[in-house]
Amino acid sequence: MESHVLRACKDWLQIQQNLGKLWFMRVNSGTVYPTNRDGSTRHLALAPEGTGDLLVIWGEVAQVIDPTIEGDSEEIQPHILWVETKHKGKQSQAQKDFEAQVREQGCDYLIVTDVDQLINRLTPIVGPRRGE
Repeated sequence: MESHVLRACKDWLQIQQNLGKLWFMRVNSGTVYPTNRDGSTRHLALAPEGTGDLLVIWGEVAQVIDPTIEGDSEEIQPHILWVETKHKGKQSQAQKDFEAQVREQGCDYLIVTDVDQLINRLTPIVGPRRGE
């Protein structure tokens, strides 16, 4: 079930975030109609259709060589990964369009069918699991 894949990914990412290795958030797309106190409803638009399920951000330290500055310096280069969780099935056209748009902007995009695929992608950033 896709929700199980998403839950496992969120749990693992939360641990990594708690360790200070990355930052992530769950992104909900679509529209909801919450009920107001008077019984009426209102239209609340979330992220656009096709948006990835998870947004993951981390930074890597890079050496910067600047001839105008004495010595080398370091800066953090941000990396952005969008994660789409799937149990079965294929991407919708909206998801394919979203993937193309974020890749065009230099972001990574990963489709996972289990949490191990996410772990394998991010192991170079967060380090290996115990026992590896």
